Amino acid sequence: MGTRTGSVVRRRMLARRLRVLRERAGLPLDSAAAPLYWSGSKLHRIETGQQPVDVHGFKSMLDLYGVGGDEWTELMALAVETRRHGWWRSRWTRPHRRP
Repeated sequence: MGTRTGSVVRRRMLARRLRVLRERAGLPLDSAAAPLYWSGSKLHRIETGQQPVDVHGFKSMLDLYGVGGDEWTELMALAVETRRHGWWRSRWTRPHRRP
């Protein structure tokens, strides 16, 4: 499973937006995953907020979905926010790992 960094709430907000963008572009899950060289399950995990997306994959998603202008800028800002640690967590502490 991916590293759990940043705000879960912001990651879920971004995930929901990404799913809506894919649907707006008229792409089924597997059809969107293929040009990104991802599996459908990876894209599903990203769209449900279970897995963060790296900046390169995120930009590729926006290109695939035809996002531009102010919407692109807004989504990029949200993506950056999802990678930031919350005030309650020191950046020097390791994330708690489950056995």
